[in-house]
Amino acid sequence: MEVTALITRSDLLRFNLWALFRLRANLVLMAVLVVGIFIYIAVSKAPASPNSWAIAVVASLAGGVGGLLSGFVISLACILLTSSEKAGVLGKHIYTISEQGFHEQTQSNETIQKWSGVQALNKSGRYVLVRVNSYLFHIIPKRAFSREEDFEDFWKRANEYWKQAS
Repeated sequence: MEVTALITRSDLLRFNLWALFRLRANLVLMAVLVVGIFIYIAVSKAPASPNSWAIAVVASLAGGVGGLLSGFVISLACILLTSSEKAGVLGKHIYTISEQGFHEQTQSNETIQKWSGVQALNKSGRYVLVRVNSYLFHIIPKRAFSREEDFEDFWKRANEYWKQAS
């Protein structure tokens, strides 16, 4: 089964928003920030009352979320500014799924990923997401399909191939 998709910066933006609180690395970063901020407050300010401890906890949580969001904005800006068709990130992508694997073709690269090497498959409302490793995803937008049924069929077949290989 083959589909041709035009990947845009808005796809990258939507994907990154979807992934923000779903990727383990982001949650680990936020936890490290929260714990680090809490330790800093506990050592430097030495809260004495229960209210002071509560404020320290809230400040740590806010700092962790703020730090994650700040890093997210900087990272997203870099992604959006440096992604291009020439690099094979944006533009026309031809995706083919078969029992052998997940095949992607762009103007600058062509790859096949065996299903046993695919880390995860996800479906959001607008996308099928093929996770190759912790930080690399292929995004297949629903709009690349002429009918809703074709999108669902692509998802079901990809999921079947992937589960068979696992």
